[in-house]
Amino acid sequence: MHIHFSDAADLHIFGCLLQFLHNDVVTVQFWRAMELDDQSAQSHADTVENWMKLDNIWEMAQRHLTSVATDGASNMISQGNAKGTGGGFCKLLSDKIESRDLICLHCMAHQLQVCE
Repeated sequence: MHIHFSDAADLHIFGCLLQFLHNDVVTVQFWRAMELDDQSAQSHADTVENWMKLDNIWEMAQRHLTSVATDGASNMISQGNAKGTGGGFCKLLSDKIESRDLICLHCMAHQLQVCE
């Protein structure tokens, strides 16, 4: 799940929450707010990978990450073109973890916001 902020200073901050089982209890924890170079899918994926490596959780993510929920923007959920190139954050992150395809979800709260 993510929270994305941008302001007049052209700062792009990507906030990530992690949801996981801890002692058989579903737990949601704020992980990190990360400054992005731009709003591209590549910037999102590279930044998450870099910070996960710095926080020593990249290998765990490669083994256990199963889904990602986003705001539904095309830079987050695009599956790329027919040639298999391009794609949004979820596709690029799935490619980076190399073990399987991630389930990419459009966050329910963001879907409800669009309905208003």
